[in-house]
Amino acid sequence: MARGRSGFDRILTLGDTVPKSVGGILVAMLVATVAAMASPRIWTILCLDGPLLFSGQLWRAVTWVFPQGDPLSLLFAGFVLHWLGRDLAHTWSERRFLQAFFGYAAWGAFWTAFAAELWAGADRSHVGAWAVVNALLVGWGLSRPGAQINLFGIVPMTGKVFAWLITGGTVLFALSKPSAAGEYVPHLSTLALAWLVDAGITPRKLWLRAKQRWLEAKGRRRSSHLRPVPSADDRPKWMN
Repeated sequence: MARGRSGFDRILTLGDTVPKSVGGILVAMLVATVAAMASPRIWTILCLDGPLLFSGQLWRAVTWVFPQGDPLSLLFAGFVLHWLGRDLAHTWSERRFLQAFFGYAAWGAFWTAFAAELWAGADRSHVGAWAVVNALLVGWGLSRPGAQINLFGIVPMTGKVFAWLITGGTVLFALSKPSAAGEYVPHLSTLALAWLVDAGITPRKLWLRAKQRWLEAKGRRRSSHLRPVPSADDRPKWMN
């Protein structure tokens, strides 16, 4: 039994080269991609489809990042996530890395589905991890804005320039293909969230702020029927 657990752990960590959280995602990407290639039905079940997501198929908010469109996308997305995920999991913790990974996926899925309701160009199926990987790369670069990075080992730049390069490149790709711009809605929405998080504006903070304002407004409504009345010192200042 101990040997079986050890072997399973080595699979999840890809031979002890990455944390379990990162290895689990990479293994899931490989399995989902192969399964989708073998059976198109798997692809249709896992992909991001806006109308189906809003109709109640909520699993699509996160499963769309696992199957990749082709073996080359699987290879490069897996390679980037291997070193990036390892660094982020060690810097943040594995729990926070998973929260960020699936948080970006759900955020991109929601806004893509919302855009599909308003714009026919965004009403298409989406798969692939690049939208989330690019957002993680931007967050990684912004977390070390002055650090020196050698792109491809030959082009020196700072972390912040690297983040701008990824964002600007994605916008340019979207603008260069107006007929296919809907494909970039998940990418642009996750990148926008990466910049918002760097500015200290997170979905959780927005929710807490909205909840606080709602409670304050509720308190004002409850006290709106109270009226001050003249009274002696031994009488209450407020009466219903």
